[in-house]
Amino acid sequence: MRIIGIIIAVLFVCFLALYFFAGMFDAVSLEISEVGPYAIVYKEHTGPYDGLTVTLRDVYGYVTKKRMQWTTKGIEIFYDDPKTVGPRDQRSIAGCVTDTLLTNVAAPYKSQILPKTPAIVGTVRVRSFLSNVFGTQKFYSVKDNFARENKRALAGPVMQLYDMAARKIYYFAPVK
Repeated sequence: MRIIGIIIAVLFVCFLALYFFAGMFDAVSLEISEVGPYAIVYKEHTGPYDGLTVTLRDVYGYVTKKRMQWTTKGIEIFYDDPKTVGPRDQRSIAGCVTDTLLTNVAAPYKSQILPKTPAIVGTVRVRSFLSNVFGTQKFYSVKDNFARENKRALAGPVMQLYDMAARKIYYFAPVK
């Protein structure tokens, strides 16, 4: 019986260590600031948001294969609220942030400039592949209250910017 208790205690400590190193206990820092402008190459996606990783990799592969530009920043924009829109109908885009607007992209890829906009900005350190999961849950759980406390109204789709060089994920919720 004592051995079972020790095994359970060791497993519990291992899970705590895993969650710690994965960023489960990291806080999301919030502020309101101007974000952008961002030049992006992207691809549209309709379907469950968890399928965006494939789209993001596809765009990175396209940009690097064509030797258009080297980038360490990725972006995802979520047009629909998953609480009100079913997974099959969720609209989004995923792509790369580039230094300048690239006009020589071929379909199904597109490019555009995302304009400068005021936003609630949440920042999370990248510790592991789980940082995005934990960071997203934390940001979405506090953004609405943060907007109310700062007398701001949410005004557009939520964006996530992955800055792999800085090892950070930025969450942007545009506000008025």
